[in-house]
Formats: sequence, structure tokens, C-alpha cells
Amino acid sequence: VKMVKDYGAGLRPSGDCDDHALLCTSLYRALGIKANVILVDSVGNGFDHAYSRAWSDKLGIWINCDTTSDYPLGWEYSHKGTIIIG
Repeated sequence: VKMVKDYGAGLRPSGDCDDHALLCTSLYRALGIKANVILVDSVGNGFDHAYSRAWSDKLGIWINCDTTSDYPLGWEYSHKGTIIIG
């Protein structure tokens, strides 16, 4: 799957992270991979971002996936608080 990243000169996609997280989580689950959506409070004033994570049986760890990021896999998100859905 090729992700479209160029939305126009100097423009960044915004407001779609929850849609991306739900779609990515649904695709993982359809493949039989344990996954859930993470809601993030990045600055301490309410939940302002969402991403998905998937469980790797081979590695024994959760792998973060943020398809709205330039580097979508395997990073640790710095934030004030989270809610795990699913």
C-alpha cells in the first residue's frame, strides 16, 4: 500500500489521524493481528492525536503505527497521557 503524503505545496494533512488510526487498526484485525487505537494528549490539555499499534508475536512487543507521520513505524510517542481503545 502506497500512502499519499504530498497534499499540496507546504500543506500538511490535519484532522484525519483518527480516521487513519481506525482504518489501520481495522486492517490489522482483519489480518488476525491484535491491534488497538491509541488516543494521545500530547501537551496536557485534551486528546489531540490518534494512532494505532499492533502486537508482534515474533518480537513480543507492541509496534506503534502512525500513518500520518513521515516515519510511521516503530517509534515511541512522547505525550502527557493516553487512552487505549480496544
